Amino acid sequence: MPGLVGFYTFGEGRENWDASHFIHYGLSALQGRGQESVSMAAIGPGDTLHTLGGRGGVEEFFRNNKTSIPKGFIGIGQTSSYSDDHLVHVKAPYELVLALDGKTDLNENRGEASKLFARQLNFHNSSTASRNRLKQLLCSSTRLEADTPSSP
Repeated sequence: MPGLVGFYTFGEGRENWDASHFIHYGLSALQGRGQESVSMAAIGPGDTLHTLGGRGGVEEFFRNNKTSIPKGFIGIGQTSSYSDDHLVHVKAPYELVLALDGKTDLNENRGEASKLFARQLNFHNSSTASRNRLKQLLCSSTRLEADTPSSP
């Protein structure tokens, strides 16, 4: 099971914080959960979302990617014992980052399962249909029973 860490700043001056430093420290503490892959995502100035992933341990990842580490005031990081286990950047219908923490029914391969989940989210364009499909996918992948669709 991977290790996940998140960092969120709020209030005035939050854009002056760099979440990547805190995510680095958090992932260093969690790397006992796995040292085969590392990935992180951050929301920076202009509310842009950037992701980066790679193989190897936390220190190696941050050392080898010094200039391309996403900077921002909100971020999430993941370290895993699976070499293909990375955060997945979904761009439509909503821009978000998926982090899997456990197995899903979508595919036996964790990396492939998260990509399938992202593709299914990208497939739907209508906002109501997207919300309902997202709810259905989340409930089915965590084996929860979906309740009736709610209005937006």
